[in-house]
Amino acid sequence: MKLFTRSPQEKTERAAKKAERKLDYQRRKAKALGRIPPEELAAIPVTRERFSIEVTENIGTADMGTTKGLKYRWTVTDTATGVPQRTAYAFTYAGGHREATMFVAKLLNGKKKIK
Repeated sequence: MKLFTRSPQEKTERAAKKAERKLDYQRRKAKALGRIPPEELAAIPVTRERFSIEVTENIGTADMGTTKGLKYRWTVTDTATGVPQRTAYAFTYAGGHREATMFVAKLLNGKKKIK
């Protein structure tokens, strides 16, 4: 015997309220951080042009033991929101650009989630 069972109608109402609360939270969070609201962000298509790739020289760890060889730092940024999606290190400029391009492909395929 279950004490707290919900009818299917109560379950759907509860799920709808939960979804509405989540959407309201996302709206308030976007407004507080000065970002694009979720409704407008959903209208922006997810294409390669939406993401920018930057490969810069990694001066900060140029003479530190294990990262000595990792001379370049690459960053993938979502230009619609301005949020960096990933930052990592590479041995060469071309290698960093290649890894960043592969990460953008994973974002487009849905293997990685957009922050």
